[in-house]
Amino acid sequence: MDDAARDQSPDLDLLRDEFDNASWAHHAAMKAVGCRPARYHQMLLEHGGLEAARFAIGHGSSSFHALLCRGRLDLTVEALILQPCWRPLFTEAEKKRAFNHLQRFGYQPPSLG
Repeated sequence: MDDAARDQSPDLDLLRDEFDNASWAHHAAMKAVGCRPARYHQMLLEHGGLEAARFAIGHGSSSFHALLCRGRLDLTVEALILQPCWRPLFTEAEKKRAFNHLQRFGYQPPSLG
């Protein structure tokens, strides 16, 4: 399915809404371990979970480093988008970028296969 068709699917509209809710829960989990992802929070407020995640994996985030220092790469946006249920929302390039970033810092995300 190409990006245009993916963006117009009714099932993906529901998945995007669910991802938005999961992004807020993910944000709360980051805060619970002492990470204060202010930029991610602002992006969630202004653009929703999907665009906030795309921005984070495309431009990097200060919360990644904070979570790395805490040994919690499982709470990064990269780890969130690689969960199998969310993968249909992201391009192959976005998933590969997230996967490679996590691997570079010693975290083994689930296989992209």
